[in-house]
Amino acid sequence: MRDGRADVLGENGIIMEYYGAMVDILLNNQYYAKTLFLVVFSLVVLLLIHSTAVLLLYSKDAVKMFKEMSRIPLFGKRIFIFCVGFVAPYSVSTSPRIEKLTYDGAAITCKQHRYIENPFRSIHLAALVNLGELAVAIPVISNLNRFKARAIPISVSSKFTKKSTGLITVVSDVRNLSSLLSEKKGKDSFEYEAVAQIINSKPE
Repeated sequence: MRDGRADVLGENGIIMEYYGAMVDILLNNQYYAKTLFLVVFSLVVLLLIHSTAVLLLYSKDAVKMFKEMSRIPLFGKRIFIFCVGFVAPYSVSTSPRIEKLTYDGAAITCKQHRYIENPFRSIHLAALVNLGELAVAIPVISNLNRFKARAIPISVSSKFTKKSTGLITVVSDVRNLSSLLSEKKGKDSFEYEAVAQIINSKPE
């Protein structure tokens, strides 16, 4: 019995010794932990300062804002989407990701998830229309702000031939809008039809 108790005590002693050594190492590395914290904190502060500066400089030009924020690794495009959602919350309710944005158009992707599904396990029509409207609206508004013009949507139409599942890409094309705005600057109003195409990775 004494030998058995000695073995048990010996194991506990080793375990306590091990944890004691771990605590000692952590205490000795407090300097490195503080340094790491300061580095991460500084990076977050710089990221916020940069984002704020971009917002102030390009608040009326989403294309330039997107270009500047895309330079931020990992989080740049997410911050841009957050800014869009702050201005127009419903427009980002589908969790879109902007892959490309210029004055000529945009490319937006969206993965199928539960909150945009219909009862048939495909992407809801309203969600697709919302993505199409977002892909058109951002470049159109950016062009309008460049020429100090204003516009209001008067109609939205859509045509779908297949179910949409998986990853979808929405591509808009407004290449002739800037030239029209330049020609008609200061003249009477005119109607403009913007088109967005939805591309499905898994059409059914």
